[in-house]
Amino acid sequence: MSASRFTVPPTRLRTLLPLLAEADVGWEAYTRANSIRDRSVVADLEQAHCRALSIGFESMNDTTLGYMHEQVKARANRVAFELLRNSSIHSFVSFIVGYPGETPELCEDTRRFLVSEYSGQFALYVFMMNDETMPIWQEADRFGLEVFDLDGEAEDWTHRGMDSRTAAQLQLETCARCAGRTTTRSPECGSTASSPRCSPTAPPRRTRRSKSWWTASGCSAQTSATRPRPRAARIASSPASPAKGWSRPAEVVLAGL
Repeated sequence: MSASRFTVPPTRLRTLLPLLAEADVGWEAYTRANSIRDRSVVADLEQAHCRALSIGFESMNDTTLGYMHEQVKARANRVAFELLRNSSIHSFVSFIVGYPGETPELCEDTRRFLVSEYSGQFALYVFMMNDETMPIWQEADRFGLEVFDLDGEAEDWTHRGMDSRTAAQLQLETCARCAGRTTTRSPECGSTASSPRCSPTAPPRRTRRSKSWWTASGCSAQTSATRPRPRAARIASSPASPAKGWSRPAEVVLAGL
């Protein structure tokens, strides 16, 4: 079972978890970071046979999260990460670089977290947007947002914080540094444990599945310390959120620190 925002609201979750525990059926879902608030919640999820959770952390900087109108702080992201890392539940976390208003300096908090603290599977997306109905257009003047190829893939843009080339470079540099921490590589990368080809030095391959989804193909890395990727890990949570826009993914799995 896979459901978006399955853990919201908490009252529904508390009602459903005992029923799922009795059903003895493994399941996976999307969740918000602030739904994973303490060890008791994680224990209840484990008892209910939750196998995997996909979470859109999006950023580890409170200013950037504010630009996204996220109802969560970086501290809640870190709490959720620590709780799930010490559990039997597999987690897949997504981040965005280059959201309107974000600067390279603000992005540094996300990069530092991924390089120095994070372990497990994640996807790092470059902001993209090719739908003029996206709510972020209502703040285009505030952020100085301009998209130069709306008739194409909306990959060429600029705002007051950075431009698309800077965001892509930050993505590649971050993933390259993270990939250097892995111990083994997944067959889909076509590389071995000692091969550098898995480091994303070029934009990853993309597969368009529908008008509203991008799949996280391209460079990925699998460590021997992590469990196999569940179905939910193949569904990118960030592009599904209407306030965030499109994004180009790169996917990496990190060994435990």
